[in-house]
Amino acid sequence: AERRTADRASRAAQLCEEREDRRRPTFSCPLCLERCLVDGGISLDCDHMFCSECFGSYLESRIGEGQVQEDELVCPTASCSTAVTVDQVRGSADPKLFERFLQFRTQLWKPSEDDGTVVACPATACSTRVVVPPDGFFHRTWEVSCPQCTKTF
Repeated sequence: AERRTADRASRAAQLCEEREDRRRPTFSCPLCLERCLVDGGISLDCDHMFCSECFGSYLESRIGEGQVQEDELVCPTASCSTAVTVDQVRGSADPKLFERFLQFRTQLWKPSEDDGTVVACPATACSTRVVVPPDGFFHRTWEVSCPQCTKTF
């Protein structure tokens, strides 16, 4: 008798959860075409929404290919070219993938002429890149210290 009561209580709780899920807002993911709860989706600045699994797979693919520039890492909807923001990548990617994204972005970044030049640290075991202000900026010649290995050059 106790087992039947427990089974009934379990089934009743499951039915309540299912009814509650039906009341929660959903959307259709344009990549997998599945109905998904809005709470579990990723909304981009263009208002397109994707399920977290599809968007995560998209990020893995693009970042894995090094396609991280603002004109490359864009909304996966065919007719949209809205850039995926750094915060959207941070919130959707696992820490290792996000770190890889940041490494690619750093390697591809180019300062404007007014900002200076990107220079690689000359230390053999160091691959850090440093922005050196342009020569003559404030009438100075710059001596730079690598933030990673502290070599001055």
